[in-house]
Amino acid sequence: MAFLSTTLSLGIACISAYALLHSSQSIPKLRKYETKAEKAAKWSNIAEKRLWDTRYTVGAGFSMVCLFRLVSLDTRSR
Repeated sequence: MAFLSTTLSLGIACISAYALLHSSQSIPKLRKYETKAEKAAKWSNIAEKRLWDTRYTVGAGFSMVCLFRLVSLDTRSR
């Protein structure tokens, strides 16, 4: 049973590291277009909603990846 738990924890840690890498690469790309998106949001309610939806999605995804990474590392240490 310990082998299965360790294998699962390692798998989650690897997937979380991969997701964290992609999140850390996408955030600067999104920041690049932040000013343009804010200008569009001033003129369009739909653009404003999409801007905030994107911010929430990226932020929540990054937070969850960090949490999963911590949990998988904590499980491995037991």
